[in-house]
Amino acid sequence: MLEPLQPDEALWKGIEDGTEKEIFDITNVLRSRHNLKALKWDEKISEAAYRHSKDMFEHNDFSHTSKKFGSLSDRLKTEKVVFQAAGENIAANYTDGPAVVEGWLNSKGHRESLLNKDFTHLGVGVYQKYYTQNFIQKWAK
Repeated sequence: MLEPLQPDEALWKGIEDGTEKEIFDITNVLRSRHNLKALKWDEKISEAAYRHSKDMFEHNDFSHTSKKFGSLSDRLKTEKVVFQAAGENIAANYTDGPAVVEGWLNSKGHRESLLNKDFTHLGVGVYQKYYTQNFIQKWAK
């Protein structure tokens, strides 16, 4: 029996980048259906989310708090993200972006983050089969 081929690093990066954008787009479609403002993409928040997904994968540790990088607040501060409020959704071992978002929608706490009217920006980080969404509310100007 043949073993399935495993993607190399370059292919994984392409899959991860595409999945991040897919999750972002689906999130905004859902928000639109609930008459909520679209979230803006934020690269710094996405970097914090990506690092968290990679850290969970590398340490086989599924948690909102990293032993290495700390809490969501700690991780956002490392990226110099200024925020009034923040929230996070994490997931692992889903086949693709739509499945991940469906899983979050079927969980009250995750759904509340997805549909929180106060959040203004979103960063998504995917590392192989680990997924992180970081939401923030920026300070009003």
